[in-house]
Amino acid sequence: MKRVGERCGILFFHVEKCGGTSLLSGSRMRTGLKHCDVISSARNGNVISTNAFSRSAWLYPNADFFTGHCMRPGLKDAYLGILEGRFDRTISITCLRRPIDRILSDYAHAARRGEQLKLAEFARISYKRNYLISFLGEGDKIRASEFLDQLDFVLRAEEINGFVEYLNTQYGFGFIENIRTNEGNVDEAPSCLRVSGGVQVGKYQISKADAQLLAELNEDDLQLYQSTRFWENNSLAQAGTTQKRVKQNATHDLIGRLYRNLIYKPAMQHTFGYVYEQRNAIPHDPDAPFSRMWE
Repeated sequence: MKRVGERCGILFFHVEKCGGTSLLSGSRMRTGLKHCDVISSARNGNVISTNAFSRSAWLYPNADFFTGHCMRPGLKDAYLGILEGRFDRTISITCLRRPIDRILSDYAHAARRGEQLKLAEFARISYKRNYLISFLGEGDKIRASEFLDQLDFVLRAEEINGFVEYLNTQYGFGFIENIRTNEGNVDEAPSCLRVSGGVQVGKYQISKADAQLLAELNEDDLQLYQSTRFWENNSLAQAGTTQKRVKQNATHDLIGRLYRNLIYKPAMQHTFGYVYEQRNAIPHDPDAPFSRMWE
């Protein structure tokens, strides 16, 4: 729980298709430029270097929430060091979805964008297999597990809204609750996700063959998920206090969006020579020299 007068910040390591958008949306809607979606300094490798993170923090002097798919777990301590002195306490967080649920959500999202591959073909793409371990541990199971153990909070996707209320009540962040997800309508999903009499996985139904294939291709992720110690939603009851929920339909603070596009992006482009394009979802490049991350 936050102490009186304590300044708290958040590092949120946002894993693709794990439900983190709900938490991010709640942070983005706050006024005062308190939220920073950091921009990757190595677009192909999907990594933000320490210099680029430091520059982002400088450009967002009021921000208390830093996040991005490009934040590299292996650089967590370096990011914390950059924020040292700004906060009395910096909370590190990630959110995970059940591995098979996650890849089905990823596939449905890709299909909405025009992906033509069948589910089995999509699942066999090398960087789609055991994606959690690729993202969290650069392909190393032990490293991924150790990273999760170092975090203050590891959330289940289905607990996001409860955790937002927890952050508001215990730390006073003032996040807007339950306002946005990236999930589409099941009725609009590809037919392979709507198999009558198939195996139920979350809100989708898939064939037994696809279910078996996905389990085989993501065996390490399944083991990681099952062994992870997740945050349990019992803190509010123990605290004996509640906070009025605030809900809105918009997904961004207008001033925050203008600042990001007119100030932050041009400044980062000028400093690092970025060319902005659609970010791909390939995890951090394990073959990239570690020294590159400190550029």
